[in-house]
Amino acid sequence: MNLRALVFLSTTFFSLVFISCGNAQSPKKTITETSSKAITYQEWKEEEKTNIRLLPKYGNRLKTEKQKEADNQLIKSYVEQHGTRRKGSEVLISQGFDYLYRRDIKTAMYRINQAWLLDSSNTDIYWGFGAVDVSLKQHKLALEQ
Repeated sequence: MNLRALVFLSTTFFSLVFISCGNAQSPKKTITETSSKAITYQEWKEEEKTNIRLLPKYGNRLKTEKQKEADNQLIKSYVEQHGTRRKGSEVLISQGFDYLYRRDIKTAMYRINQAWLLDSSNTDIYWGFGAVDVSLKQHKLALEQ
């Protein structure tokens, strides 16, 4: 796991252990900032219905031919830039955590899913999925990741 991810998760874990009890009282009022607007967990769940990029591992949904072609282009591009699928995956995970620091959780999830696409055996991806869940104040889901 890279240092940024470790620092983020350590800070988040501290928050989870010492603060989450109060937050758990009102999940409907939980709001997380993004670059465009604040989003509640309920709004996130509603958007997941039409945007598979918000689902971990794209929700294991079937993709269209256009989506598959875009995936193949992404993989090709990152392998050309970074040499291997694993290295490309690590770059995307790092970008995902950078977006989380800026509280842009949608883009963070997009990058973490792309990292999964490049190398699904990279276990740091699951830390990323969990960090997105923590950002949405969904601590139980985060622990499952």
